[in-house]
Amino acid sequence: MTSSPVVAERVEPGSDWLQIGGLLNSGATDAAIDALVDAVTAESRPLVDVAQDLRRQGRDEAAVQVLIGAALLDRGRLRDAIEVLFDLPQPPKTHPAVRAALGGAYYRLGLMALAVDAYDHPRRLRREDRLDRRRAWWQSGGPLRFLRHRRMRADRDAFKRAGTGPAAADDLSLLAGPFVEEGRRTRVALEQVDQLLEEGRSAEATVVLTSAGSANVALLLARERVERAREDYDAALAHLDAAVAHDPGDLRAVCRRAWLLSVLYRDRDALAVLTALSPPADGDPLVRATRGQIYASIEALLTLPWVGSARRE
Repeated sequence: MTSSPVVAERVEPGSDWLQIGGLLNSGATDAAIDALVDAVTAESRPLVDVAQDLRRQGRDEAAVQVLIGAALLDRGRLRDAIEVLFDLPQPPKTHPAVRAALGGAYYRLGLMALAVDAYDHPRRLRREDRLDRRRAWWQSGGPLRFLRHRRMRADRDAFKRAGTGPAAADDLSLLAGPFVEEGRRTRVALEQVDQLLEEGRSAEATVVLTSAGSANVALLLARERVERAREDYDAALAHLDAAVAHDPGDLRAVCRRAWLLSVLYRDRDALAVLTALSPPADGDPLVRATRGQIYASIEALLTLPWVGSARRE
């Protein structure tokens, strides 16, 4: 597939989008989700399944976000869909259907390095998505890491330039606008923070996050990273506490908090955080990996002679 940095977007005036927005504003979330499900085409049904799972878990806000992303994808509004899906909590952001949707949107935009990053590990992806990921991997540099790194920077610059044009003015845009803007604000801030931390400029990273405005989970996690870079672990833990309070179901925040407690030698507290999770969250790959890291650190600690002798006494 030939890469191209620009894809024409189809703008379809909707007759029901404002009605759905009214339902959301009035608190009739169930009716709004039903209407969004009806508005999504068969091509995006895997995302509908993700949204219905979230709905059963009582995570209606994330379900609405997934469905709005699906509606944007259906209508060729790829950049807006990326902004909405990029800002999803985890889960569902790591769900194969969401990864495939994000990766496929970047792929159709010709942004191959970003596509590979969004597809993430090919395990559990559908065969056609694995093939697209493989093609994107080769086109973004393949086994040559420096080429992939260079292509990633070029893709991010291309995505930024493409997103500076006039926004579509239709009813779907009015409904999706707040989700798109929140996702864009988060993505831009995180990219700047990543670059600044890579260059060791943690003070400037703090300024970026402060200017980003109200903090969501992703920005709170970025603030935690900055505080760790500055070796202020109390402040880092406070940001993680705030992230978990903001969305107790976001496993990124829960697992990062457990990991940091373990780093601070509070292993019992760290394990208690993960033990408190209920199914299916307790079986999530991220939770299992974090639990394994904590047990490994405990085992490594017990091999130290002064620790082992103190235990025996």
